[in-house]
Amino acid sequence: MVELFSLLNGLHKEEIKTIKASFKKVNADEESLFMEGLFSIILSAKGRFIQDKELSVMVYGQEKLLAIAKLKSRLFQFILEILSSDAVLSKELLYDHSDYQVVRIRKKIVQFRVLYRKKFKVETTVMYHL
Repeated sequence: MVELFSLLNGLHKEEIKTIKASFKKVNADEESLFMEGLFSIILSAKGRFIQDKELSVMVYGQEKLLAIAKLKSRLFQFILEILSSDAVLSKELLYDHSDYQVVRIRKKIVQFRVLYRKKFKVETTVMYHL
């Protein structure tokens, strides 16, 4: 997944700090530890693309191509979740206030859709809280 390497190489130092701090907030299960290790390995490569076989050996100690593909995908999604969080977006200088508001409205729409689909399991007053 070349996209993961491109994403990580395009991050600013503050974004990297935020992502590292987010690893500490996640439950320290084996998968999150592997994800944090993969993050560190790719950052230490300094822009050099590392093949999946080599990455797998570095992370797992053996060749597990399917597992490393899943791990890379999960790390990519994790980073996107962090970068699109309100805390990061509010600090980002590239976005103006209207961009921030658009993102917040879209998140509210998604939250509403989730609650609407659970309408028989959740009281309707929960939706009014949005």
